[in-house]
Amino acid sequence: MRVSGGGRCNLTHECSDIREFVKNYPRGGRELIGPFYRFGPIETIEWFESHGVPLVTLDDGCLFPKSDSSEDVINALLKTMTAEIRTNSEVFKIFQYLEKFEVELASGDRLSCKKILVATGGGAFIEGLGHTIEPCVPSLFTFNTSDKELASLSGIVVKEVCVSVGKLRVAGALLITHSGVSGPAVLRLSSLGARTLAETNYRFKVKINWLPAQSEKEIFQTLEKQKGTSPKKQVGTWSPLGLSSRHWKLLVARAGIDEKREWGGCSSKALRQLAAQVSGFVLPIIGKNRHREEFVTCGGIRLKEVNFQTLESRLISGLYFAGEVLDIDALTGGFNLQSAWTTGHLSALSLAEI
Repeated sequence: MRVSGGGRCNLTHECSDIREFVKNYPRGGRELIGPFYRFGPIETIEWFESHGVPLVTLDDGCLFPKSDSSEDVINALLKTMTAEIRTNSEVFKIFQYLEKFEVELASGDRLSCKKILVATGGGAFIEGLGHTIEPCVPSLFTFNTSDKELASLSGIVVKEVCVSVGKLRVAGALLITHSGVSGPAVLRLSSLGARTLAETNYRFKVKINWLPAQSEKEIFQTLEKQKGTSPKKQVGTWSPLGLSSRHWKLLVARAGIDEKREWGGCSSKALRQLAAQVSGFVLPIIGKNRHREEFVTCGGIRLKEVNFQTLESRLISGLYFAGEVLDIDALTGGFNLQSAWTTGHLSALSLAEI
């Protein structure tokens, strides 16, 4: 929680329609519809503001503490807790017998309870509970490339692109980094294709449309017009498409055009190749960001084995699940934390019942 949102904690997202809201969940959206109607974004906002954490909504719908500090979120949660918190207590295994659970810690200590809630991101002890665990792979990650020329443009942001891998296609902002590409568009694509991309061992080709608002034909026509109005200007001097200078020069070079060539000297074939680079730039991907930078997991307890009215296991009475341990994950924007608040709240209500 402390590092969420760069230490600011994007704790949920504005919501006017639950069914639209769940479209931000590549996995788990259908199961969350009912729970969100019971305790969703609106209830989450009310809860935190009533517990001393005023929130602000940004233009993109993301909600943050007005203080811009995740510490305020943490403190609000800790102040309402009545349970004992034990740290450095790794769970080794969970046993069930005589309608009770025994929790064995790595230290050898044992705890006994009638009900138990598992809300961790994972752990070998989960495998012994008899539940099916969907394969766990990273979600929401950046792409590394072998294209050093593109990486040399590090820091450039293109506000609206379309990135695609096979049939997966996502629009949004893109950031060129020193090792590849990042930004909302890439993160969303990595979320939607988490399992598919893992199967390639993160080696694939991504196609980038740098100007999705225009068709390739329209881009070509713009270039042809530039040729007619500025025949003596050098192609690499300025982009008639609004792209940055360094970015434009790379696309010109990839189209096989000398940046010092005059517009009037460009053939229609050369301009078509340039339009093709703008509309369908192919980038080889050779990996993702390092393991320590990943923050969302695709995979976990199979959702069919959980009752989403109570978050109780359909296989083992008294066993509950919430948060990251479930096979639920979402796009960036506060959606992952919202599923944690919702499943945590509803499972706690169930646990409190006698």
